[in-house]
Amino acid sequence: MTDENIRILLVDDDEDDYILTRDYFTDLGESRFELEWASTYEAGLAAIKNKQHHVYLLDYRLGERDGLELLQRAVALGISAPIILLTSQGDRDLDLQVMEMGASDYLNKSTLTSELLERSIRYALERVHTEEDLRESEEKFRSLSENAPDIIYTLGVEGSFTYVNPAWEEIVGYGRDETLGKYFVDFMEEKDSGDHAKLFKVIRDGNKIVRSATITLINKDGSPRLFNFSGAPNLNLSGEITGMVGLLKDITEHRKTEAQLRQAQKMEAIGTLAGGIAHDFNNILMAIIGHADLAKMKLPGDSEVIYNLNQVKSAGERAKRLIQQILAFSRMGEQQRIALSLTPLIKEALKFLKSTLPTSIEIRDYLEADPGIIEADATQIHQIVMNFCTNAEHAMREEGGTLHVKLIRVEVDRQTALQHHELHTGPHVRLTVTDTGCGMEPETLEHIFDPYFTTKEVGEGTGLGLSVVHGIVNTHGGAITVKSEPGKGTTFHVYFPIIEKEEKLQERSEGPLPTGNERILFVDDEQVIVYIGEKTLGQLGYDVVTKANGVDALELFRADPDRFDLVITDMTMPRMTGDQFARELIKLRPDIPIILCTGFNPKISKEQAGKIGIKAFVMKPLVRRDMANIVRKVLDA
Repeated sequence: MTDENIRILLVDDDEDDYILTRDYFTDLGESRFELEWASTYEAGLAAIKNKQHHVYLLDYRLGERDGLELLQRAVALGISAPIILLTSQGDRDLDLQVMEMGASDYLNKSTLTSELLERSIRYALERVHTEEDLRESEEKFRSLSENAPDIIYTLGVEGSFTYVNPAWEEIVGYGRDETLGKYFVDFMEEKDSGDHAKLFKVIRDGNKIVRSATITLINKDGSPRLFNFSGAPNLNLSGEITGMVGLLKDITEHRKTEAQLRQAQKMEAIGTLAGGIAHDFNNILMAIIGHADLAKMKLPGDSEVIYNLNQVKSAGERAKRLIQQILAFSRMGEQQRIALSLTPLIKEALKFLKSTLPTSIEIRDYLEADPGIIEADATQIHQIVMNFCTNAEHAMREEGGTLHVKLIRVEVDRQTALQHHELHTGPHVRLTVTDTGCGMEPETLEHIFDPYFTTKEVGEGTGLGLSVVHGIVNTHGGAITVKSEPGKGTTFHVYFPIIEKEEKLQERSEGPLPTGNERILFVDDEQVIVYIGEKTLGQLGYDVVTKANGVDALELFRADPDRFDLVITDMTMPRMTGDQFARELIKLRPDIPIILCTGFNPKISKEQAGKIGIKAFVMKPLVRRDMANIVRKVLDA
């Protein structure tokens, strides 16, 4: 009810009835009611069309016309104000007919009183306001629902869909006509239907609200979508459950992001672990390789034991490269590009693979002895080969097959370069890896280089392998092409540009080791490393003094800064780190050559060491020849 006066239109062809009705309002003693009178059907219809009244009172008999006809016209005009029909007879059938036609009430003039008339008007107006509020509420709900980014749904008492908002089709792919009348289980995998049935029973039979349950629905394209599910009983005015209403929030991408974050955290943890392993393991390897070198020098050249010691050294150097690969994988290792040939690198990788792949997979390789020299990081090239071959193994795991690895020199012409924008014309080394496995659909091929995309089962792959390969190849100025068909296997071609001068690799000389007679201070907190350094350098002719920590070594150096020609120090030591030790040495004698050795320490790099004034930054383990070369190089410089 509003505060304004209630304007009422009476349509009645009997003036006496008008006067009687006016007297009813006068008896009420209220001035809020304003009564207007239309004495004919036509006058009443004209007034109704103006829609200026809050209530309409229509007499059943209007001359040759009747109030029912006028009621129909008013309803057709969209009159929302209540219409009350007045009649001189009490006819129940007429009463029902009038109400069905849209009247708010039906009053018998013979029993009408002022109080009855007032109550009828007030009830009619309250119903109109209630209906308006309800329509406004429904309109707000519809507007909210139709524009909501999440799915809003209602179910019948048996669980079938009675309403879904547009978000359902946008997210799940099914239109309303394909959904209404169906059940949640029609959009689920069979294995999940039992769990949903339990949720529905909790809501309907237990009259409970369920919040934040997780369910999986199958999109129309066949892909699974993960949802946060909420549901509550839908009650009528009597408190009876007539179904269910709820919300579905799509959390598929959120869960993928969470999984990627967990994977990144796991990779970070692996990197931290790799760094710790690398430091300790490289010290151990230096002891193994160093002792093997020292033992060889005590044996005659024709001793059979030398063969065994060479195998120990070879295994140690392979372990050294393995540590470098772990550091590279965790992105902690320093990447060094040098001029190299891919042939020996790939041979080494395939040798390792042959001992790890199942016997159902045959490896066939054709590697040109000298396809050309490229500038690359050996560890990253090794990673490319391993990633390609392990993917191929996965594709052939069930039925076996053949893995073909080919390395040749090719000339990239203009037509080929135009087809692959990363390529430039000119000589390239091309690595080809082909498997006879299950192959891939075109849809899969479009995403194989996307980060975190994988076709492997959960726990079998990170989804990073080929994206890392793609990044490595791009940074090397190369390109990758791939061809695959379901049932026909997959072929990857990787192109690396040959460096212009085609500088030949310097063969590792097995001639005499460089020697000297300079005075060297050797500092390391590992006693076994001190022993190896002292013996190795001593046999090369140098005068060696050793210390087990930087503090003692600094005290010795401070006593006579000109006593030594070179200082070799470990990085990770108690009491004083290698870089701190080096800074103190340079303060005392700026020209002192320093070699900094590390098993691995993420706090310092080659560039940072150079800024301090350190002449060489080397990774352990140092084999005898490497130590001889680096010492002589620094001293001569």
